[in-house]
Amino acid sequence: MGWGNFAIIYENNSLGYWGNYYLSEAAATQKLYIVNKLRIIPQLLTRNQIKNYSNVFQEIIDTNVRLVALLLSSPLLYYAIELFYDLGMRKGDVILSLQMLLGFLKLPIKMTIHIKE
Repeated sequence: MGWGNFAIIYENNSLGYWGNYYLSEAAATQKLYIVNKLRIIPQLLTRNQIKNYSNVFQEIIDTNVRLVALLLSSPLLYYAIELFYDLGMRKGDVILSLQMLLGFLKLPIKMTIHIKE
């Protein structure tokens, strides 16, 4: 699928839902396709519990998409990146983590790009 498409994973809270909504709207205007159907994971998961949702992450890896938007809070964001690595996402894969710090803002205000080399 490459660079023309992307995947989203978000927490089941209001910030995750709104972030997904805004990213989906932006994707539609740019004619990008969101490849994954499984997008939601519960908030407040531990490192051991997130492994129960590995099918969400494996679906993204199987599509060979290069951009992944993670709308997750800390420490869940780091657990997700670790699980991607454990499942085989390696060199050349890009993960965008969009962390929303304030709930009343419409768009994410902090963006980190992790590039594995």
